[in-house]
Amino acid sequence: MSRELEALMLDHGADGVSFDTIVAAGANSAIPHHRPTDAVLATGDFVKIDSARWSRLPLGHDPHVRSRPGRRLATGDL
Repeated sequence: MSRELEALMLDHGADGVSFDTIVAAGANSAIPHHRPTDAVLATGDFVKIDSARWSRLPLGHDPHVRSRPGRRLATGDL
């Protein structure tokens, strides 16, 4: 899932990712820097997504604008 999110950011204009995207679910969503596993999402899991991208701007601007859209989601009904 993290690779797909990074590919989407690059496909939509990001020049790079600021750090490896973190996707964690269930009990792992409480771990700040969880590393990827082959775990499958289950209904009712909380999901944490932490990602960031950077883009270049024209001359005269901050050379790297960063966006960090971290999100927490739930699967299924709450």
